[in-house]
Amino acid sequence: MEAKIAKVEGVKEGGNLLLKGPNVMKGYLIHGKGFVPCGEWYNTGDIAEIDNEGFIRIISRLKRFAKIAGEMISLNKAEELALECFGESDFYAVSIPDTRKGEQIVMFTTKADISKRELTKFIKHKKLSLLYVPARIEYLTELPLLGSGKPNYWELEKLAKEEK
Repeated sequence: MEAKIAKVEGVKEGGNLLLKGPNVMKGYLIHGKGFVPCGEWYNTGDIAEIDNEGFIRIISRLKRFAKIAGEMISLNKAEELALECFGESDFYAVSIPDTRKGEQIVMFTTKADISKRELTKFIKHKKLSLLYVPARIEYLTELPLLGSGKPNYWELEKLAKEEK
C-alpha cells in the first residue's frame, strides 16, 4: 500500500489521507450506470498525518469539520474542549449553515446544567480560537444512536436545523 496526504484548505494539522495499492477497490457498481471506476488514489475522507517512519495518525474525518469565517474548525476538537471543561464526554457537535459565517456549531449534550458562558471562558483561558465555541448548546434527554450504538450525527444535524 502507498499513502499520501493531500492538503485541505483551512486545515492546519494534517491533510486528506489518500491510499493506493492492489487491495483498493477499482470502482463502484452503481444502479443504472454500471461500473464507475475510481481514480488512481482512493480518498478515505480521513484527516491524517504521516510521520517520518511512515506511521499514519488519523486525526479526524473530513466531514467532521465546520467552515466558520473561512477557518476549518474540528468538531471533534469542539467536543474534546467541552469534555475537558465539564469533565464528561456527553457532547456531540454538528455544523449547520449560517448566513453570516458560512457554518455554525451546535453542541448537543445529555448533561442538563451546561453553561455556554463557562465553556467560552474555558476556551479563552486555553488561548484557543473562539470559533470553537458553539453557537448554542442543546440539551437532550436521550441521544439518537445508530444501530452500531454510535451517535447518529445525521439525526443531530437535522435536529439542529429544526431548532434554528
